[in-house]
Amino acid sequence: MRKLTAPDLERLDKFLCSLDDDDAMLLSALDGFLSGLVVSPDLILPSEWLPVVWGSEGPAFENEHEANEVLGLIMARYNEIVRGLGRKGKHQPILEIDVDESALWELWADGFAAAMALRPDSWTVYEDSQDEAVQSSFRCPASLVSRAIDRVPMPKEIDDEVRSNAHMLIADCLHSLNAARMTLNRSAAPASTTPRIGRNDPCPCGSGKKFKKCCLN
Repeated sequence: MRKLTAPDLERLDKFLCSLDDDDAMLLSALDGFLSGLVVSPDLILPSEWLPVVWGSEGPAFENEHEANEVLGLIMARYNEIVRGLGRKGKHQPILEIDVDESALWELWADGFAAAMALRPDSWTVYEDSQDEAVQSSFRCPASLVSRAIDRVPMPKEIDDEVRSNAHMLIADCLHSLNAARMTLNRSAAPASTTPRIGRNDPCPCGSGKKFKKCCLN
């Protein structure tokens, strides 16, 4: 699978910045949005979530080549997040950096909120989980989302701690949520109803022989 390079991210950032729509996402918001889609309890298809990226007016691609290029970069980042969250410590969120080198997490949280808004009811599966670790992991991005939406400032000492460790904090919470999502998906999978064929049963191929004398071997 394609691994995005710094020039790839610069190209994607430049295109998003060129969109003449206040509702269009910038790179950090897009990263939060894609992260929310990956850990969402429900699978959401690109045909539903891509219009949210562009904003109300939609993208104005210069030609088919640019459309394929930009869409390819977005899907490559989506797949990078999937792979990164599969192994603890491998995911690195894209956050804006302030002049003092601290992380500005608000744009990322805005994007994550947009992903949650696509299936708001489904996220209660994390909030209502009997696993305290899952609840704790959900409270982290949920708290950032809530404060980003309401623009409620944190106490200074907490704000300083979050800005200093935002990359690691967000990555760890996403990793735990992704693990919880995969566990939920496995437990929700229907049990196999395929009938078991005994060795002495008639072979399903219709030969008239016993299964052990026919297709079993």
